[in-house]
Amino acid sequence: MQMKKSIISWSIAIALGLFATACVEDDNPGIEDHPWNYQLTPINVGKVPTGIILYNPSGWWNNAQILRRIEEPYEAETGKYGPYVKVSAGYYELMGTDRNYHEEYAENLGKIVENVKKAKIDFIISPQIGWDNNKMYPNNINASDTVFLNMLSGHTDTLSWKNDGSMKFAIRFNGQNVCDRLGCKDNNSLLESCAPLEYKEDGKVVATIAARDVFLNFVRRLSWFFAEPTYYRVNGRPLLIMDGARQVYTEDSKTFYDDMRRVIKETTGDDVYLVVRQTQWTPPARWQKFWIEGQADAVVQEKLTNLENGIGWDRFELHNILINEHMRVNREYYAKYGINYIPNVSPGFSYYTQDGRWDYPIIQPVKVSTDEAGNRTVDVTDFRERCWAAKRQLGSVPMVIIDAYNEWNFANAVEPTDEDYGNGWGDTFLNVIAEEFGN
Repeated sequence: MQMKKSIISWSIAIALGLFATACVEDDNPGIEDHPWNYQLTPINVGKVPTGIILYNPSGWWNNAQILRRIEEPYEAETGKYGPYVKVSAGYYELMGTDRNYHEEYAENLGKIVENVKKAKIDFIISPQIGWDNNKMYPNNINASDTVFLNMLSGHTDTLSWKNDGSMKFAIRFNGQNVCDRLGCKDNNSLLESCAPLEYKEDGKVVATIAARDVFLNFVRRLSWFFAEPTYYRVNGRPLLIMDGARQVYTEDSKTFYDDMRRVIKETTGDDVYLVVRQTQWTPPARWQKFWIEGQADAVVQEKLTNLENGIGWDRFELHNILINEHMRVNREYYAKYGINYIPNVSPGFSYYTQDGRWDYPIIQPVKVSTDEAGNRTVDVTDFRERCWAAKRQLGSVPMVIIDAYNEWNFANAVEPTDEDYGNGWGDTFLNVIAEEFGN
């Protein structure tokens, strides 16, 4: 009898517990009530000024492993995770190692420019233009980079291809790289307190220049190209993009940014439109002592398809929604400081292509399917949604940056690929960019 009472008591307790749990669950919001449970839909805002980041892929083509991974299929069961494409232009060179102008380089650049025109893009953003630490101003740009910029700006009368002025360009450089090479790498070695740089000729020191002034002299030399009629301007101001701004440590960022503007103004008469690139998925308030106090004109984030270092898997689901929300937070935050926010759009990202890592989310650029009749479909819905998000988050001076044209080592490219091979998409990405931002 006592056993029966115990069983009945436990049954009642379990029933009451289940009833209570059901009541609690009924009171909790479901996924249908979640604020991020929405879809990105088409939006028409008309023509949007658009730039595209160009990379110099020469080093990647010399890496047999990267080439293999680009062309291999995505087959998790065999340990392969490639985008499965072939670059239509082949493995091309853009820059040599000397000051010579090469017919091949000009022809390759011409093909890129023609493709970019198909996308109705307004300007090409150069590969990172490098500092030559062995030479004083005005010879302090890497020689091969000078040749490339001259080709891009149209100074190639002796070659078969020449920029006829219809494609604008803007310069991108890496501030972190300059600081690192000067020995100013962190907040314990500020740019103002780093050792000066000695320049020698025939083994003798001919000049000693403070590290901070060396940096400013590099920016001064870059500004020479602003005089080109093909240089891109924002409301009359030449656009200059600085990568690695998060590692430019100074005593007073406002004074340093003012001095960058000052040396450019003294050299060219121009008020520069300075854009800095922010590390992907970082909170804007983190950069208060850098470009916020420095008062950059605009901020563009690095590609938000890059999901690495522990920040990835929680963003892999609802990826495009989270991109939209993240850009919104950044746009609204920077607006409080009078800084323009520039959304960026990327087709994909993969560390596997670069070095074989597969433990971070791989964002495939396209999904390709073939029906029973043999009709092939290239699905770029994810990329379109990211375009819609960018148009929703345009800043006070509307602009979008496509990142990137040809970052093949990370499978992040809109460059045409062979449609007859694997997941090849042809001109699909170029057409989408033209449709979304060019009309």
